[in-house]
Amino acid sequence: MAFISLLVLCPMMLVVLFVLLVLPALGVALNIIAGGLLAVSLILLAVLLALRAKWKASGRQEAAYIARFTGWRRAGLLAVKYLLVLAPVWEGLVAAAC
Repeated sequence: MAFISLLVLCPMMLVVLFVLLVLPALGVALNIIAGGLLAVSLILLAVLLALRAKWKASGRQEAAYIARFTGWRRAGLLAVKYLLVLAPVWEGLVAAAC
């Protein structure tokens, strides 16, 4: 039994040693990655808000415009309408959480 635990503990100790050696560099890398993801999220938020403003100014989000269509096109327009409302809210929450 001791031999089996030795076979299991040695690789685990090597992994722990590796993590201890890499952890200082990993902390810096994770901060850089988090900053990059925040920047991408803010850019996406700006694009979504600009797209929503453009669609709203053209009148494509109004109920009268959507009611003219039937079938898949109407469903698609409704999906885009709700997506352009919920996606900026989601991206804003993600950016605030970062």
